[in-house]
Amino acid sequence: MAKWYDDNGIRKVRYVVVNEYALGYIYEEDQTTIGILRGAILRGYPFLSEDPMSTFGNVIRDVTLEDFEIYRVMVPKFIVDQINEM
Repeated sequence: MAKWYDDNGIRKVRYVVVNEYALGYIYEEDQTTIGILRGAILRGYPFLSEDPMSTFGNVIRDVTLEDFEIYRVMVPKFIVDQINEM
């Protein structure tokens, strides 16, 4: 089951790892588009830019805190707050 985080009351967002080579996010209202935060070319990321991509044909899994470290992306504060509440 997907984990949706409340982005400070603005919208629901899900952070994901795409094909084990990119870290991105999906907004609840547009679940067919992945915004890419960081792609790792050494892991096989096929693009030079970090443009949005489609969810179709991609293997997607929920992100872990370790993934934020691997891809060198700062964990959003609202995620840390919601994890600490659990």
